[in-house]
Order: sequence, then structure tokens, then C-alpha cells
Amino acid sequence: MQDALVTAWRELASLRDPGAFDAWLTHILVNRCRRGLRGGDPRDEPGDTAGGAFSGPG
Repeated sequence: MQDALVTAWRELASLRDPGAFDAWLTHILVNRCRRGLRGGDPRDEPGDTAGGAFSGPG
């Protein structure tokens, strides 16, 4: 989880919609957890951010 928070801090400037911060951070956390469950080192793969505002369902 600390890795995800560090990633979010580093990528904060890429967040286009501050109102979507919660969803954006959740997206980063979920990606880290999924990579960990797949057995890979979640810190080795870039691309945890949602590219700005989260555009998922909901």
C-alpha cells in the first residue's frame, strides 16, 4: 500500500480532475493489489495511474 501512495504522490500532477481524487487513488491501489496477486512485483510495472481523471464505470 505504501508503494501505491508514493506512486500517487509522484503522479499527482497528472490528475486532471481533483474531484475524482478518490476514484483515481482507488484505481492505483487496485492495480497494485492485482499485480501482487498475480505474483509479480507490483513496483516493477509502470502504468498504475488512470491517466488523469478516473474514467471507469460508475
